[in-house]
Amino acid sequence: MNAQDSEKMGMYDFYIRSQEKLKSNFYTFEGDAIIFPGEGIFLPH
Repeated sequence: MNAQDSEKMGMYDFYIRSQEKLKSNFYTFEGDAIIFPGEGIFLPH
């Protein structure tokens, strides 16, 4: 998923390579997940 897949009033946190906190209406992870930062800045929320 990419930034254009985000929703302003989404129910779930949506992590991409951005300083902006995004939301999504899709639950994309079930269980444990490891998030690797890419070329951007990783800011856990």
